[in-house]
Amino acid sequence: MDQRAADDRTGQHQHGLERAVGAGFHPGLDGHDGEHAEDQRQQQQARAAHRQPARALWRWYKPRVDEPAYPDRFLVKMLGREFLVPAMDIEYAQAAGNYANLVVGGREYPLRSTMKGLLQRLDPERFRRVHRSYLVRIDQVTEIKPLESGDARLTLSSGAVVPCSRRYRAELS
Repeated sequence: MDQRAADDRTGQHQHGLERAVGAGFHPGLDGHDGEHAEDQRQQQQARAAHRQPARALWRWYKPRVDEPAYPDRFLVKMLGREFLVPAMDIEYAQAAGNYANLVVGGREYPLRSTMKGLLQRLDPERFRRVHRSYLVRIDQVTEIKPLESGDARLTLSSGAVVPCSRRYRAELS
């Protein structure tokens, strides 16, 4: 009978490694070496400390792929023609069912979009919802006239007057 068969029969092969580790023949195999474990813990902490500044820099420098890109213009179909309306020319928008009328220079251009959908496509740094049926480009607001009800009237640089409900009034601050 060969040695392996004898070890299998007696179970000695399972205990051989345990005996070798327990006797301290190989310090890397001994999980109870306190000094070795402490060294490993210190090395891990040092690596983590060096990674923190690098991670912070990466978050600061990495391209913002999660930030949406806002369109520069909108394609509007009106009277059998198509117009490109630059987003920065929009003074305000008014809801009309599933359409939003984009107001540019006193002219209205109907866009097939809900107010919620339009607001998601516009830059929130420049556009704010001021009423359930209106949104404005913030830099166009020249005057906020408070009303007794808590609502307000917004006067835009073009002279247009847009209602502002009390619900959205804080958005202008």
